[in-house]
Amino acid sequence: EDHSDAVQASALQQRGEAYALRTVLPGYLVLTLGVDVQRAGYFALHLVAWGRGERCHTVDYTEIPGDPSRSEDWEVITTYRRRAVRNAFGIDMRISMTAIDSGDGVTVHEAYKYGRKYRHDDVIVIKGASKPNKPILGRPTKQDVKNERGAMDRNGVDLWLVGTDTAKSALFARVDGDALHEKPEDRMVRYSAELPVTFFEGITSEYYDADTGKWVKRPGKRNEPLDTWGYAYAAAHHPRIAIHTAKAAD
Repeated sequence: EDHSDAVQASALQQRGEAYALRTVLPGYLVLTLGVDVQRAGYFALHLVAWGRGERCHTVDYTEIPGDPSRSEDWEVITTYRRRAVRNAFGIDMRISMTAIDSGDGVTVHEAYKYGRKYRHDDVIVIKGASKPNKPILGRPTKQDVKNERGAMDRNGVDLWLVGTDTAKSALFARVDGDALHEKPEDRMVRYSAELPVTFFEGITSEYYDADTGKWVKRPGKRNEPLDTWGYAYAAAHHPRIAIHTAKAAD
């Protein structure tokens, strides 16, 4: 069943809770980061905390200026990734996995270079597969990547395919179902009241067209908050985290 049209930006904003951004609520145990690369000159970053049963809440959303065609500008992502986030018990948490969209054109090899450089620092490079029934995170394929000298290193980086349609359908179903719950702690998805209206408009910037079987972007809306949410969800499905198979003991 399609849930995308049932979710309105104003309704989501009304669910905003009085907790500060960059705060991890009790019961949320894993942090993942989704990054979208924009040739217009910025990186969109969505930090999400995950709890039991794949419950989640947005810890932070920000857009950082930078030229994706310049390798040095990508280090703004590194600075952000390495900032500690304190949970409700005063413990500093680190991001368990970061998923960065490879983009297109000139940004692709810059994304590959960044992913190769930080492949041992819990960073993966992804590419969306907008097709029905694809796994949220598929198996990686090896890609050639330019090294610092400009030469090609064969099979230098893993590229992970993300089933963006599957991720969006799952996340929208949860947000729609949350309308039945008055208590925030009973909801599958939670938000801070500090998030701006543009964030919620971004989350609801697409809808599922049952006639074509495709997700369609609403005219004039920016979809980075939605895309990066899906990327953070895919990062949480990485084999080293696998929130979808985690048991209570985990």
